[in-house]
Amino acid sequence: MLLLRVALKTAKHVELELFVTLRVVDRIALTARQTLTDRLGYGDILADLNRQDYYRVAVAGEEAAALAYLSEIAAGTTVFANPNKETFVVQTVERPLSKDDSYVALVYPREGLFDESLCRHLAIELGYDAVVAAGRGVAWTIKLAPGADPKYVKEILVARERSRGLLANPHAENYEIV
Repeated sequence: MLLLRVALKTAKHVELELFVTLRVVDRIALTARQTLTDRLGYGDILADLNRQDYYRVAVAGEEAAALAYLSEIAAGTTVFANPNKETFVVQTVERPLSKDDSYVALVYPREGLFDESLCRHLAIELGYDAVVAAGRGVAWTIKLAPGADPKYVKEILVARERSRGLLANPHAENYEIV
């Protein structure tokens, strides 16, 4: 991790986000939604739940070139997405992502979003040496029922006990509602 911190501080880079979505029904999101509504009692509060793989990638260079570079990596390899079953969107880090009654929550490992092994794989093994740092998490889109109190977003997201929350384990993961 020390190498990543040094690279992030020294190289001029652009941080980008890559969202990967399944083309077919997401059984993980479907199961989570069913558990939240049927077993945990959020049936009147939760309108919909979607999941995407989330990547944050720091690329050396200017914004336009970095966007094109990461799009090329995502389209030309299967590191981020399998083109037969997934689609992807590359964008700059934009906030807020949450809109109206839909809230986007990013969940990633407690150690932090950036992962030395993913960065090493991209930069050294595959030759994409403009990648300064890379990491993976999950983006959950929580859509509340009309009129539901936004306080339920965090309650649905964070597993505090067996009967409350489901999507993020606060002992092993960090989360942020963006």
